[in-house]
Amino acid sequence: MDIIKRIDIKRSISSIKTVNGKFVGITDISNTFRLFSLNPIKLANGFKTGIPLNHPFIKNSSLSPLGSYAAFSFPKRGGVGIFSAKNNTLEHTLKQHKGIVECIEFHPKELYIATGGQDGRTFLWNLKEGSFISTISSQSDYVTSIAFSPNGIWIASGSYDKTITITNISSMHQSFKLRGHKGAITNLRFLKNRRLISTDKMGEVVVWDYMKAKVHKRLASMPYTVTDISLTKDEHFLFVGAKDGSIALYNLETYEKLSSKYIKLSSPITAIEYVQESKILIAGTKNGEVVFYDLSKDETALLGYVKIKAYKEAYILIEENPLLLFTKAYLRLEEAWKETVEEAKVLLQNGQHKEAKKILAPFTQDAKKRLFAQNFLKDFVEFDKFKKAANMKKYSLLYSLVNQYPTLKETKEYKMAEKEWKNILNKAKDVIMKKGGEETARTLLMPFRGIASKSGVIQSLFAKKEVYLLFKKLLAAKDFSNALKLAGKYPFLTELDEYEKIQQMPKTFQQKAKEAMKNAEFAKVIQIGKTLAEFPRYKEEAEELMQQAKMYAVALRFYANKKYAKIYELVETHYFLEDTEIFNKIEESWQRVVLQAEHFAATGDIDSIKKVFENFLAIETKFPKIVQMVKMAYYTQLNKALINKEIDDNKIVAAFRKLVELLGVDEDIKELIKYAQAKRNIQIDLSGLPEGKLTPAGFKLLPERIIE
Repeated sequence: MDIIKRIDIKRSISSIKTVNGKFVGITDISNTFRLFSLNPIKLANGFKTGIPLNHPFIKNSSLSPLGSYAAFSFPKRGGVGIFSAKNNTLEHTLKQHKGIVECIEFHPKELYIATGGQDGRTFLWNLKEGSFISTISSQSDYVTSIAFSPNGIWIASGSYDKTITITNISSMHQSFKLRGHKGAITNLRFLKNRRLISTDKMGEVVVWDYMKAKVHKRLASMPYTVTDISLTKDEHFLFVGAKDGSIALYNLETYEKLSSKYIKLSSPITAIEYVQESKILIAGTKNGEVVFYDLSKDETALLGYVKIKAYKEAYILIEENPLLLFTKAYLRLEEAWKETVEEAKVLLQNGQHKEAKKILAPFTQDAKKRLFAQNFLKDFVEFDKFKKAANMKKYSLLYSLVNQYPTLKETKEYKMAEKEWKNILNKAKDVIMKKGGEETARTLLMPFRGIASKSGVIQSLFAKKEVYLLFKKLLAAKDFSNALKLAGKYPFLTELDEYEKIQQMPKTFQQKAKEAMKNAEFAKVIQIGKTLAEFPRYKEEAEELMQQAKMYAVALRFYANKKYAKIYELVETHYFLEDTEIFNKIEESWQRVVLQAEHFAATGDIDSIKKVFENFLAIETKFPKIVQMVKMAYYTQLNKALINKEIDDNKIVAAFRKLVELLGVDEDIKELIKYAQAKRNIQIDLSGLPEGKLTPAGFKLLPERIIE
């Protein structure tokens, strides 16, 4: 990989984030922010926060996705400072954690910021208001990593206690706990199809199906602590940085580790970021170095090597950069290889063994092609005998040679023999069913008798005519399931043309179902799915396809009738509906209402909260979020009362008791009670007090003020 830029910042790098593919924001442990343009790479903006030196290897700073804000944790007194990345001004100071904030993450739409602390808690804040929204999770040890899902609905928090908590912040109605790591969680990233990737201090890399709360795949681990990860936009490739200064490369389609040391630096990696638009990989280190790698130049170089037929150099480059295996340049190299193999065949068939070896030699830098070339050259030693057997139709000798020299299958002679076998077999299976046709069939098949791979088929064709007849009947009735079961029981059927045609059918059905789903032709999708389910290997996929079509149809019907509560109920059990246009539309409307409620909660305005939510009380799945807004509004009132010396302590105590009777007790109210006791030196005894649970009916009766 070409290094196109090195920047020495002197201080350990904390985070690297891209903005619109054109800029990259970099923070360091001195809590300085720098914004660099990428074309060309140069400093565009920056500022010093004045926050004291922070710690390497913790995610104590971050840049928002649209580049509007930069956030930094205070290393000693706790809390987080949010700065305008454009105006270089402090916008909000967030203080709620008991202890140092270990990690910070911004919502993808810049609506929220989440913070995780040494107190084991993850908090959600309204970014515009700078107001506390809620506690998302409480874990038994430091919270070390946070991630939002791309749609902003889900949040994941990982802890030093080796667990991960997944929460739906749109409803506060769902939460999952993931267990399976051997070390403290270091990184989290949501993937498509309800998956999550996580890493830990032991070097583990795990892909989860978080809706099922189970491990989807464990990838080959790293030998050192994983410090940061980055993905290509299509989620095909994963870059994993580690404490030994290495960056590994994984293929997330096959879950294969392509390179353990794709990049190796002399200092521990602290941050990495891949910029899809310009194909630049940026690595930050503990010693303060930022290195920019241009991954596109290698593809240009590879194409150049192919053009001048420098194949050895091409494969050396691929060994250094396995990403090239997935480029157009590599496809050109593969075409050149296939053309060369064909040339070598001609040379070998003409007895020009040395010449064939010579033209294959440049490709033998690749281990697989080297092995192929060795076998290819060896197998063609008997080509003259093989060709003679083919010309004289001595198939017994021909197939015997193929068994000894498998590469001969690449020749036109072998392919012609196989074509002849298929033609004769098709004729034989037709005439054998006619009266007196067995003798004709035997004559037809005579050239292939005595060949081990064909004898079983020939014998079965004569001995099991009724099986073939049943096979044809099943196909005519489109009973593919039983036809395939029959072929599994009688392997001779797999040699027939009818069987080959069946094998091609699922791909056709898949494509038709995809088109029908796109056009919202759900009845058609279900019908195709029933047919696809006839193929055992595709049964699970077909059932999923039919289920999705049914649920899409139901969701559309609910949407047309404005039964939005029913859509949310569906989404709770059929998560793929989160990706639909109708869900996104109603979720956007809900989010606008929530943001209004959060503003009113920050001012303690219960009446306004009641008004904005009055049309949403029937949505059961959203009610926990509504309750949360009520709690925040009352907490705001209590916080204001606690600093107002004119309010009597007894009224404070009465307010807390009333709050518990209305809403019950949670972690946030416990913390508020501790604060009240410390702030006002008053004792709040809730023992024996019945805990309330808010209902939609009770919501309408909520008092405007919690303090009389």
